[in-house]
Amino acid sequence: MKNIAVFSSGHGSTFEYIYKQCLEHKKIKTAVLITNNKNCEAVEKAKKLDCPFYVINPKKFSEQIDWDNEVIETLKPFKIKLIILAGYLQKVGETLIDKYNIINTHPSLLPAYGGKGMYGLKIHQAVHRNHEQFTGATIHYVSPEYDEGPIIKQKKIKLSQEETPDSIQEQVKCVEKQLLWDAVLELL
Repeated sequence: MKNIAVFSSGHGSTFEYIYKQCLEHKKIKTAVLITNNKNCEAVEKAKKLDCPFYVINPKKFSEQIDWDNEVIETLKPFKIKLIILAGYLQKVGETLIDKYNIINTHPSLLPAYGGKGMYGLKIHQAVHRNHEQFTGATIHYVSPEYDEGPIIKQKKIKLSQEETPDSIQEQVKCVEKQLLWDAVLELL
């Protein structure tokens, strides 16, 4: 059994999807959820799924390395093989990056629409505002800079002129989760 950890700050729909895929796969297990937000929906989903979770808020640590070390200590008993950032809105530090394979899912075709502050509907609003013909999803390794790690997989989506930011977001969500799971299977 290969254990993974999922980091999430929000709704937790990708966490839930990965958790359920692992149940079907039987050789990979979502062993733990890490969040920085005790009030996020991902915590409620973890409770319903009976998945251990830990709230480790980086704002409670004076240095990034202290947060990284707290996360590393928390993950030790789970023998984690891969960390997935799935809507996790905090930067992870180099100490954690050096210790684990960490991948992120991003709702654009990186390097386009990546970087600090580019997440959620903001990305799709920018894609819409710029009248892009294509968008998509990217799975990439996490590096010290936002959204600049090596790309593992991308999926392109053709857009029509009738699209809205909300319709773009829904299309991307449809391909992003499966793309992430495909990457997990390839990596593990």
